[in-house]
Amino acid sequence: MKKKSNIESSKLKRGPGGNCITRKQQGEIIEVAFLHKAIELGFSAAKPYGDCEAYDFLLDSGCRMWRVQVKSSYSKRNSSYFINATRNRAVARPYTADEIDFLVAYTTPDEAWYVIPAEALGDHNTICLHPHRKNSTGLFERFREAWCLMACPRNPKLRPGLVIRPMCGSCAACASGCGCPLMRKSGDKGCSKAEAASNPG
Repeated sequence: MKKKSNIESSKLKRGPGGNCITRKQQGEIIEVAFLHKAIELGFSAAKPYGDCEAYDFLLDSGCRMWRVQVKSSYSKRNSSYFINATRNRAVARPYTADEIDFLVAYTTPDEAWYVIPAEALGDHNTICLHPHRKNSTGLFERFREAWCLMACPRNPKLRPGLVIRPMCGSCAACASGCGCPLMRKSGDKGCSKAEAASNPG
């Protein structure tokens, strides 16, 4: 009679090195990777004691503290990476802006980070990412490497040493009062003055 494994096969996943790991281990690996990335960019990071909070980390940009939930995917399904955007798998509901400020998703094979504001999640229980597709128009692709949403270079109160590349190329759109181009609703191109200033020539 075969001895039953204390880890169900359904809970096992393939890690970045091809080895079998549990979902819990996968989460721990990605949290370490996120911590390394955040500190490398110049953020100060802290982790709350226990696991009762909806967020995994607090990031200090110098001007405010951000509540960040970290998620990941190791493999594609139907040519896409799917990220669970819910807090409770038993009673699935999306994270809200009352619980977190950002959901940061990492796709391991492509080493791609997505910095997604909580309000952009809407009612999506799952988000679909395509870092391997050039010029993808996926709903969340505009948030790839969008660390500037946490630390806009125009803000004079940023922590010393924070080096963040603005996704908009310049901050003319923000300066004109039209708001961050990444956060505009679909179809909203902002004012022509800001667009012209952001794209000279």
